Amino acid sequence: MLRRFYSVITSLLAFSILEGCLVNDMSYPDVKPAITSIRFEGQVGEAVIDNDKRTVTVEIYETYDLGSVRLLEIASNYDSVITFGKGTTYNEMNTYMDLRTPVEVQVSVYESFTWTIIANQRITRHFKIRNQAGEEDINETEKMVVVKVADTNPLSEIEVLDAKLGIEGSEISPDFREVHDFTDIVYFNVAYSGETERWGVRVLPWKVSLEITSVNAWAYSADVTGMLGKEQDNAAVLEFKKASDEEWQRYEGDLVMDGVRMSAVITGLDDDTDYTVRIVSGDDVSAEFDFHTEAAVQIPNSSYDEWFLSSGGAWFPRADESAETWWDTANMGANTLSPVNPTTPEDNFLAVRGEGKRAARLETKSVLGVMAAGNLYSGRYKGTEGISALLEFGVPFESRPVGLRGYYSYEPATINKVDTPYEDLMGRTDMCQIYIMLTAWDKPFDVNSTKRQYIDMDDPDILAFRELVSAQSTNGEYVEFFIHLDDEAWRDKSRKATHIVVISCASRYGNYFTGAVGSVLYVDEFQLVYDESTVPRDGSVLIVDKDHVNSNVDIGDRE
Repeated sequence: MLRRFYSVITSLLAFSILEGCLVNDMSYPDVKPAITSIRFEGQVGEAVIDNDKRTVTVEIYETYDLGSVRLLEIASNYDSVITFGKGTTYNEMNTYMDLRTPVEVQVSVYESFTWTIIANQRITRHFKIRNQAGEEDINETEKMVVVKVADTNPLSEIEVLDAKLGIEGSEISPDFREVHDFTDIVYFNVAYSGETERWGVRVLPWKVSLEITSVNAWAYSADVTGMLGKEQDNAAVLEFKKASDEEWQRYEGDLVMDGVRMSAVITGLDDDTDYTVRIVSGDDVSAEFDFHTEAAVQIPNSSYDEWFLSSGGAWFPRADESAETWWDTANMGANTLSPVNPTTPEDNFLAVRGEGKRAARLETKSVLGVMAAGNLYSGRYKGTEGISALLEFGVPFESRPVGLRGYYSYEPATINKVDTPYEDLMGRTDMCQIYIMLTAWDKPFDVNSTKRQYIDMDDPDILAFRELVSAQSTNGEYVEFFIHLDDEAWRDKSRKATHIVVISCASRYGNYFTGAVGSVLYVDEFQLVYDESTVPRDGSVLIVDKDHVNSNVDIGDRE
């Protein structure tokens, strides 16, 4: 609030003397009110804030309707007053914006400044035909698609395999599966939510030859695609070798041919190694394609043997205070309220015994009436806000395992602490959770329970995810498990990972302050698996894959 000070000078003589010396410098403070953060439901990553242009640019998942996007949070500096303009509606306690066009808001303190909120939507588009040569060229501005086809395929006999030219759920007419004549440009109408776009598709004949088009290299295998000189070239073979070797090795697996396209999965490779691959058909040899396999690395201290006790009484899953943080807990948050550790080292009840061996014990506790679920995660603890811990999920990681192996033991209690939106779980059996997630994030994800800021499972940058959820007691025994990242768990196998998230929690909904005080989860000897052939299939290991049914998983997430 601006303060004005007044002085009454009763002496005319004194006023006359002072008049020439006084300068009126009672101006408004030079402040520039600005939006400092914003978050919408369905937002991808952080907003891009341009203070010079006074714009806020956000990206929204394509599964969300831009015509009505819920505003979750908006903040400004100087406690500025924010007034929403046209395109904003209100429903009970929620604010919605029509982000199909830029929305203007006024940010005011002493002066008022106009800011513009701009939304972009990442829409995945494709148009696939049989005997396609290379990737299609999609021009979103001109709404034009150019697809190349092997010149042996008549343009009047094109088979369209799949097409998506608009937002998820949009409809294409006429039915692309019934259109075969592409001797000229063919136009399609793409309709969604009452609006229609007109897209043109041109198919061009293309001379194809032997070519390796892509290699997606894993630790011990590589997915190879290529082009053949002619359809169903039965003379074609695939050859590969280490870059350091002289002799080529013939691929003996299945060479899948689809017209002029070829694909194969080369197995038995060494990790972190340079290779090259080529196609040979008679006297014709393609250019060599070099690739490097990923390293079969582990997250340090995944055996949970190393722990230290801080001077403040909190346990940390690393050797000492100076050690790099790969794993962390919310113990610091619990210790803020009271000297208690929901997550501690375990010296006696171990899955694997030996000198220096330990496990992790995770217990859901009540700290001054607030539920604190024992947890252990790859990432780091950042601080406390209110009664919530601020956590950073994910550590840098560029390899892609096929699963997570380890041991767990669980003794659930009856849920006696609930919060929105899980009030109906009161009295049910608690559930533990162990999961693995690989992402292509720019940075780790910040979790804030107070603001209900959790990982959005619709995030297109989540490459793979699978969880083990159980409400069953293991009767004081350890169960060996393998969480399998099979094809169903992968959402995008073509992209490289940047971060890995591995989380264990004694109460699945601990983030929502919902769980059972007294539930105890032990975890031990976690290991990332890169070679599926090493996983026993004799029933001695609990395999968590697409066919596994998690106990009580039907409850679902409700945010």
